[in-house]
Amino acid sequence: MEEDFSEALIGLRHKLITPGAFAWQFMNGKFSEFDLNQQGLSFANAYYKGGSSCFLADYERLAKETENSEYRMPDSWATYESIAQIIDLRYSNWLSAR
Repeated sequence: MEEDFSEALIGLRHKLITPGAFAWQFMNGKFSEFDLNQQGLSFANAYYKGGSSCFLADYERLAKETENSEYRMPDSWATYESIAQIIDLRYSNWLSAR
């Protein structure tokens, strides 16, 4: 991805564009298996499978905690940072369990 979007990624890293705007503008609004390496894909598959610690449950919990709808979360760096903390924790737990 880096070689395809180097200028856009600089803007993203410097928070000149929101994560959602980046996804819509440079990724056709989606994040797919082609954007991940093998380890990232394995984690994503495990995290999306279901249960109380799956992505959807975490996302719904975050929406409720921030008094937003899971269908309409703000496209902001605050939202990104909130979900990133949860995903980082799940990823660490996943690595430890392997």
